[in-house]
Amino acid sequence: HLSVSAILDSQIDITCATRSNIFRVFSLLKMETKPKNGKKRLLFLLEAILLSIYFPAFFCQKDDGMPQPKACWDMPQSLNCGNVRYISKPFWFKPMCASRPDYELICEGGVPILKISSSSYRVHEIDYDAHTLTIVREDLWDNTCPEIPRNITKDFDGNLLYDYLPEFKENNVTLYYDCQSSNDLLAQIPNSFSCEDETDTRINLFDVTSAGPGPNITCADSITVPVSETVVRSLQNPEPSSINILRTALASGFSIRWLLDDTPLVPPPPPQAYTSLTKALLR
Repeated sequence: HLSVSAILDSQIDITCATRSNIFRVFSLLKMETKPKNGKKRLLFLLEAILLSIYFPAFFCQKDDGMPQPKACWDMPQSLNCGNVRYISKPFWFKPMCASRPDYELICEGGVPILKISSSSYRVHEIDYDAHTLTIVREDLWDNTCPEIPRNITKDFDGNLLYDYLPEFKENNVTLYYDCQSSNDLLAQIPNSFSCEDETDTRINLFDVTSAGPGPNITCADSITVPVSETVVRSLQNPEPSSINILRTALASGFSIRWLLDDTPLVPPPPPQAYTSLTKALLR
């Protein structure tokens, strides 16, 4: 009778624990031993379980030599991405591991990127005690004029995993783009700003109230961005230098809270080879 230790000492290459190798090992067991009673069949099943635990599938390598992602509960305690250090559960990176898509971070140029709905956010800080993230819209962190102006409120409306902190839910600044007025004096008012692209001659406005851009003013697009209460107070009485406050606020981002997901994180199902082998041994 072949034991597990005999298998480990055999010439069969199971050091990488690929699924195909494990299946070949169990096929060899089945061919050479041919158990004739229930006791031996039980012993075979026990060995199959022990060996599958000792060489779990997520430690295997693909045939192309590239490592397969580990399950995230099997990862080191923390990972780093640029200045954001000690990143740990529930957040994860490809190709290091695989878990819930809503918690995936993408490390790009030393910056963790979080995707919520169809929007991308730069992660500046993670507070694990408070369960909060400080994030910045990818299209606004160094630019007041996104290529496609779009509101992000729908990213968080009804979101079961993320929500604004109360301060940022109650305070925001609205950016109005490509504005026109009958008196042609828009460029002279203190809450106007131009895009960083010097070839873009549109006149844009910002406002922290809900009154709109102003009387006799029409604008082609607008977006609302959450900001801190301090920023709102600073922009209530705009001055020519207020654009610097606005740009700093957009680059500093806002804070959201990630909500605990109590859904059990179920390990992936065993490889098909294991299932087939178990059925074969129980015949």
